[in-house]
Amino acid sequence: MDQVTFTLEDGNEIDYFVLAEAKVGQDSYLLCTEEEEGDAEAFVLKAVPGEEDEETIVYESVEDEDELRKAVEALEEELDDIDIEL
Repeated sequence: MDQVTFTLEDGNEIDYFVLAEAKVGQDSYLLCTEEEEGDAEAFVLKAVPGEEDEETIVYESVEDEDELRKAVEALEEELDDIDIEL
């Protein structure tokens, strides 16, 4: 499992573990958690181009329920042994 450091809007950094990555159409999603092992709360992040630089990728929480369902279905396909509850 990869550990990635994200820089928040306020400049603080936080480490997340990436459980899975999936694409739905042209959109890329990450399933992340703060805990490396055991049952933990997870969340879905969507990659979007940065405003300042097209090479910079910004990850945002997925708020739209339909988009979240589609992303979760794609992420579940990547993870045989994990069931994601919304």
